[in-house]
Amino acid sequence: MSRTKLFFPGIWIVLLVFYSCGSPSAPRPHKKNKTQDSAGKHRASVSQKPGLRYAVRLEKGDRTQFDDFFARDGSRIYYSTYKGRISYSDTLKSMQHFLFDLKAEFMVDRIFIYQTDADHYFVVWQETDHEGVKSYMAGFREGAAKPDWKKTARFPNPAKPVIDSTFAYYSMLGIVGKISVVSGKTEWEHDSLFNPYKHMYQEFSPAQVYPDKILFIDRPIAGRRPRPDTLILEPRTGKSIR
Repeated sequence: MSRTKLFFPGIWIVLLVFYSCGSPSAPRPHKKNKTQDSAGKHRASVSQKPGLRYAVRLEKGDRTQFDDFFARDGSRIYYSTYKGRISYSDTLKSMQHFLFDLKAEFMVDRIFIYQTDADHYFVVWQETDHEGVKSYMAGFREGAAKPDWKKTARFPNPAKPVIDSTFAYYSMLGIVGKISVVSGKTEWEHDSLFNPYKHMYQEFSPAQVYPDKILFIDRPIAGRRPRPDTLILEPRTGKSIR
């Protein structure tokens, strides 16, 4: 009996010491690195310009090449045929209202829409006949038979436009620029950027807009160019910043 009385208190003492000190193999609480914290706060404080807007990309159905496009933008749903006849509805069950017709020469295979005011729209789209590609930018008024203005580029890969007030930052293969969504006037543009040997500036991500600079980041290409290339430009003039 005396051994039993001495044995159990010994166990409790060992367990108490074990849990108070912690298991040698258990992970200890991670101490925050002050340098990492300050760096994280710095990155968070460098934010893009407030008030930016983004065009909505209409997605095409995947059954056939003649499927319609559609996209939800808030409470509105946009629709487009493969030939560019665009309409909208307020809900999926309501009647579609005609907006305008791109009157595509070939088949539309990429399209972005931004509503500039109550009845005006800025549109960027790409057409293909499976042998060649063209891209377009235009300003349309709801119900109008023709666009207020229209620009054509014989290059593919238009990215989602980024809207800053009444201007849009746009990009395509080898091209970046700034355009008025109201008048269609090009403020500045850089073209002939594409390098077919290094595959540089083939397709850009949407522009990153800061108060003092614009970043156009080229998408990497798996197996060819793992690292992206970046253009850093001054917002007003489009001049390179380094």
